[in-house]
Order: sequence, then structure tokens, then C-alpha cells
Amino acid sequence: MTAASPRSDRWLWGPVPDLLLGCGLLYALAFVILAIVGPQIRVQQALFVFPLLILLVSTPHYGATLVRVYEQRAERRRYYLFSVWLSLGVLGLFFTALFLPWVASICVTVLFTWSPYHYMGQNYGIASLFLRKRNIAVSDNLRRVLKGSFFLSFAMIFVSMNIDGGQPVATPRGYTAPELEFLSLDIPAWTFFPVSALYLASLVGALILLRRAAPMRDLGPTLMLILSQALWFSLPLAAIRFGWFPGIEVLHLKERAYYFIWIGLAHGIQYLWITSYFARSSKPWSGVSSYWAKTVLAGTSIWTLPVLLLAPIGLGGFLPVADYAPGYEAGFALIVAASVNIHHFMLDGVIWRLRNQRIASILLRSDESSAEEGTNAEPRTRRWLPKTIWTLAGASLVTSILVVWAQGCAFPRDLEQGNWRGAEATFRTLDWLGYASPQNRIQVGAAAYDAGDTDDSVRLFQEALANQPGLSNAHYGLGRALEARGEIEGGIRQYFEALEVQPGFAEAHFSLANALAKRNRLDAAIMHYRAAIQSDPRRVSAYNNLAAALASTGDRHAALEIYRKALEIDPTNPTASRSIENLEGTLR
Repeated sequence: MTAASPRSDRWLWGPVPDLLLGCGLLYALAFVILAIVGPQIRVQQALFVFPLLILLVSTPHYGATLVRVYEQRAERRRYYLFSVWLSLGVLGLFFTALFLPWVASICVTVLFTWSPYHYMGQNYGIASLFLRKRNIAVSDNLRRVLKGSFFLSFAMIFVSMNIDGGQPVATPRGYTAPELEFLSLDIPAWTFFPVSALYLASLVGALILLRRAAPMRDLGPTLMLILSQALWFSLPLAAIRFGWFPGIEVLHLKERAYYFIWIGLAHGIQYLWITSYFARSSKPWSGVSSYWAKTVLAGTSIWTLPVLLLAPIGLGGFLPVADYAPGYEAGFALIVAASVNIHHFMLDGVIWRLRNQRIASILLRSDESSAEEGTNAEPRTRRWLPKTIWTLAGASLVTSILVVWAQGCAFPRDLEQGNWRGAEATFRTLDWLGYASPQNRIQVGAAAYDAGDTDDSVRLFQEALANQPGLSNAHYGLGRALEARGEIEGGIRQYFEALEVQPGFAEAHFSLANALAKRNRLDAAIMHYRAAIQSDPRRVSAYNNLAAALASTGDRHAALEIYRKALEIDPTNPTASRSIENLEGTLR
């Protein structure tokens, strides 16, 4: 082990920002808070919080890569193979995925698989950087074991995603869409156990070798990054697979998509921290705020422009999205996310891999020297191009802010106030910008139903189903609206449609049973009341109505038994109390 380097060389931005932002201490503190009061935070969190944080943190981290590759003419020339040809290839892949669902499914699989590998690689790279910063002699054994511990953490994710049909439990977003699927390798479930054991063994080995290589005061950042990797992936996956810590929601599978957004934000912060340091080391550098502003503009453009391009405001009338991904939340968003991330992963890998001179000499342009002889200034005839690009980026940022405000503030506010027409106007604006959502129509349709505007409720639910067929809650809402309009048979058909999609849908069983009872089809009604109770055993109204239907068929003993069960669930239930008294009187 060599002597420690001067203290000014031990950090990038300083001990506090490096530990908090770069090494994951901020997320570790957040993890503790979420472990204690996570459910309360999740329930009370305003809808605009995640979209706003994503706009301020995650989106710029994509922009940081774009700024690194595209901002300076010399860099564009240097990375020409990737900045032009690779990017055109990803663009072609994006348009192909819009019309071929199997291509889109491959892209989705690549996204879900490569994303945790990308996170892992960043953690390992920064951990190694801090070892070099402290002039710690890293033996080949230490390098292999340390890298192996990070890689095996990723292997745990890979195996978990490919077990039993492939449930991507570690993905940043919980998108689902018809005909888009994660293409699982169907790895046997038992493989998770040896991979976990190897991870634990490599982790212990890495810690022992690190302790031998340097004193603890020099290992703090690297150990923090090892902990970050464990908190992001290894510990939650082990808790899910082995059933550990059942009382800690942050480690549960059910809410994994929600909590992974916090991990995605931590990754974005970490990425901006490291890229801004390297940007500061190069020229020109105009400060953190200026750099962040450029990354926000660049990041929002790559996420927003594809949506605007195919929106009604753009080319939507001439180049519509394919039937299998008809709206933003009905598959299109997932295709955009896959394309943007694949492009980001590739460019990011190029930037860091090409720091290796042997690789760079093969892949970079051979005429770098001629580019460096000139300046970074654009030729006079091309000065319009960067201005146009930054103008489009500015329009993308304005659109993103509008979407965040509409989805996180205006829309939920109008629904809460019962102003369903205002909420409809908001989602119509979102549709125009390309952010169509069947769920928005379903929520507004339910609000119109509650307001007694059944005709409009029917219209909105029908729109939702036209936009994305097979939505069980849309069929259920349409059934209620039709029934309220007097079209009981139409309502019954919609309830059956809802149950075909979601057999355990308690509300649909209950409403269908009520509609069947109105038509005096009591045997069928009884069957669906029982199904509603099976799906929701504490639904007192289902017990009451089931007992009434049984009594109507003459089975008073069975009705009495059901009323007594209802009274056990709710001792203050007046319907059950009164009916029990009446039935006992008739049975004496």
C-alpha cells in the first residue's frame, strides 16, 4: 500500500457532497426513513412529487450524456460512430418497435435487464475511483473479488427477473401494456440461492481484502458504495425471495415499483455528481447551475420530442402509433423509455470505456487531430443548427413542465373538487400533446357518474375502452353507468367483460349480482355474491344482499347464517340485526 495522497486529492467535490451524492449516503438516510414511515409517506405523497423530482434529477442525468457527446463540435467528431450512426440505429429501432410488438418486447427486455447492470457498473466504477484517489494499491485478487461482488449483485437481479415467467421486480417503472412483455428465460427458482451465496461470499472476501489493503479511514467512500449496491438491489431481492423483514414495506415486492423510483432518483443524482465533476475539469465550464440547466434542456428533449412527434400536435394524424400501443400509458411510454435508455446506456458505456486508450484507438475517429486543430465554434453556415436544437429543447422543457402541472396538480385538484368537466379539459390537453391515458378517462368517467351525469360517464368509459380495450375497471365503470341509465342488460354484459379480464374483481361481482337480482335471476346473483365475498371477505353489503337473495329463494336457514356472519363483521349492522330478528320470528 502506498502512502495516502494529499487531502485535496481524496475527494471530487468535497467530503460532504461526495458521500451524500456520489456514494449514496443520502439514499441510505432515505432508506431508513422509508423503512420507518414509508407507508405513510407513500399514501400522503402528492401526485406531482415524483414527476417533479424526475424532471429535476432523472431527466438531466440523461441530458448529461447528451451534453458530453453532442455539445462540442470536437466531441461530436470524436464520437462520430456513436453520436451519428448508433443514434440513427436506435431511432430506427424505435420506429420499428412502434409497429412490431415482438421488437418492442425485445427492447423492453433489454431495458429491464440492462438498467440494473448500468446502475451496478456506475457504483463499481465510483468505488474504484475512490480507491485510486487514495492511492490504495489494488491487487488483482482484490479487483476481481470487488468487481465480482458488484456483478453478483446484478446477477441476483437477473435471476429474479427471469424466474417463473419473469417478473421484473427491480424495474424503475411499473408499466404494463397489451402485447408487450418481458421475455423471460424461465430460469429455475433454485438458481437464486447459489447466486446469493456467491454474492455473500464475494462480499465478505472483498471486505477482508479491502481492510488488508488500507485503513478504515481510507475505505469510507468505497464501503458506502458497497452498501448502496446492497440497499438498491441485494437486500430487497433477498428479502422478497426469503420472506425477510415482513413489516418493512420498502423491502416488499408489492410496492417495489414505487420504492424503486427513489433508487432511480439516487442514481440520477450520483450520475450528475460524477459527470459535472468531469465537465468542470474540461473547458468551457460556466458553473454548476449552467451545467444543470443544459442537462435539463437536453434530457427533456430526448424524452419529450418523440412523444410530441407522434402526438396530434405533431405527426399523429399521418403516422399514428400502432394499435397494440395506442396511447402514452398503453404501451407507447414503455417504447419511448426503452429507446431512450438503450441510447443512454450505449453512449454512457462508450464515454467511460473509451478512456481506455487501446479501445479508443480502434473506435474513435482517426482524424481527431484535425478536429483539435480548429476551434469548437460551429462553421458560420451551421450556426442555425445548435440554435434550432436548443429552441426545440426549450419547447420540450415547457411541455414537460405543463405535463407535470396538469397531471400532478390541475387534474387531481379538479377531481377532488368534483369538477369533472375541468378534469376532462385537462386530459384533452394532455391527449393533444401526446400523453393520452385511458386511466384519466376512467377517473373522469367515475366522477361524472358520481355527479349523476350518466350519459357523459358512458361516453368517457367507452372512449377509454376504445383507446385501450380490455380494461377491467373501464368495463366495470361502463356497466355501472349503463345500469344507472336504465340499461340493465347492457350493464350486466359489461360486468361479465370486466370479470373475464379480472376474475377476482370483487366490485364487479357485487354489482353484477345486484343487477342479476333486479332481473330476478337469483341463482346467478347468489353465485356472484359468494364470489364477491370470497374476493373481499369483509364486504358487509355483499353478506346482506346474499342473505336477502337466499331468503327470497326460500332458504331462510342459510339466509340467517349469512346475516349472522355479517353481524360478526359489523356488530352495528342494522340491516343484519333487523333481518335476523324477522327470520328468527318466522322460523319459530
